[in-house]
Amino acid sequence: TITELSTVDWYVTYGGEDLDQGWDCAVDSNNNSYLIGTTRLDGGATNATLLKYDINGSLIWERHWGGANNDIGKECGSVGV
Repeated sequence: TITELSTVDWYVTYGGEDLDQGWDCAVDSNNNSYLIGTTRLDGGATNATLLKYDINGSLIWERHWGGANNDIGKECGSVGV
C-alpha cells in the first residue's frame, strides 16, 4: 500500500512464469487491499482474478473466474465492510 505521504508500507508479488496482470485496486474500511486483474493458471485461457490482502500485505484469499475464453478483471470499486 502507499500512504498519504507516498511511502510504501508493503508490497507483494503474485503469479508465476505465465501471464499475470494487475489492473485496479481498492481499500476497504478495515484497510484491507483488493487487487483485480488477470492470471493464466493452467497454460490455457486467462481468468479474472481478485486478491484480498490484509493491512500487513498477507494474502487473505484469492478468487478466479473464467471459462474457455480469456477473461479479464479490470475495475475494482470502493469496498465497504
